[in-house]
Amino acid sequence: MKTKKILIVVCLLIIVVLVGVKFIMKDDKETKKVEEEPPVENKELFEDRYKEAEMILADMTLEQKVAQLFLVKYDAKAKKEPLPNIGGYVLFGDFFKNETIDSYNEKITKLKNEAKINYTIAVDEEGGTVTRVSSNKAFRNEKFSAPREIYAEGGLDLIKETEQEKIDLLKSLQINLNLAPVSDISTNENDFMYERSIGLDATNTASYISTVTKLYKDNNFASCLKHFPGYGNNVDTHVGSSTDNRTLEELKNNDLIPFVAGIKAESPYILVSHNSLPKIDSEYPASLSAKVINVLKEDLGYTGLVITDDISMDALDSYDNIATLALLAGNDVIITGDYNKHYEEILNAVKNQTLSEERINNSVKKILAWKLTYNII
Repeated sequence: MKTKKILIVVCLLIIVVLVGVKFIMKDDKETKKVEEEPPVENKELFEDRYKEAEMILADMTLEQKVAQLFLVKYDAKAKKEPLPNIGGYVLFGDFFKNETIDSYNEKITKLKNEAKINYTIAVDEEGGTVTRVSSNKAFRNEKFSAPREIYAEGGLDLIKETEQEKIDLLKSLQINLNLAPVSDISTNENDFMYERSIGLDATNTASYISTVTKLYKDNNFASCLKHFPGYGNNVDTHVGSSTDNRTLEELKNNDLIPFVAGIKAESPYILVSHNSLPKIDSEYPASLSAKVINVLKEDLGYTGLVITDDISMDALDSYDNIATLALLAGNDVIITGDYNKHYEEILNAVKNQTLSEERINNSVKKILAWKLTYNII
């Protein structure tokens, strides 16, 4: 009887030991599995459509790919030759002037039918002093007020209500990108950008930008933050160069805060200004500066489309090969009023190996993936 009890105890001990070894081995395997798995990386903004974009890209010629990089300022007064391969157009007030809803729709449909790959159709409909569409009474009884005035009247609730009306109007006019909201911080009424800004401090401007960007995303309609890295109190770069002597640290503590909010809200586009920032880059203005654009991509982690302000502006007059410089700096999309010149420039840069075709492909893939994401193609 005593021997039997001893055997039972020994058997129980053996079972406990075996179970313990099993759990230790399991834990060890789980630990190794965790250690072997690569860290989870944040997905790029349009990554889910990259494979489809690459399939389209594979069938495109170099000439078609280069053309896709451009948003061309539409000049309603000039005789227009079809540009079927370009990325799209930016429409200004003269495109809408004297049009009715019917005549406009006939005009825009005819223009869009030229495209081999459906165009991006963009406008600047900020409200206030920049109202390309609502300045025409055929489209709205009165032009949209400046965001600053709307906010003062009804806060973010009225901002959302007004922006929703704006989105609905632009969609009805076959437009798919609004080059807004203005993300610049300006609280001084003497600043060039004051009338176009929300007129609030960094924190409240960030709340405004986040609210508007999320609203546009919810409507599957594209917004664009501008003018990175923040205009501050600089002068108008349409008519000359502008210098901003602030440091990167100063910008991070103030002007970049609304852009961070917009990036978190997944803005598909960010537009870079032509302001010169010598404390960051003493050679090139922001739109041509890899150092400035690296702040956007590396420091802030932005993976959407980086777009230049219009490279035909006077601020860039002293630079040669500006379209090439813009791509080398990291822009994906170029706005221009001189398409033929800049298109030929990029083609030549690829042919003489100043730019690689791979560099072109990277941006075009992202442009196509954006168009797929927003149901443009």
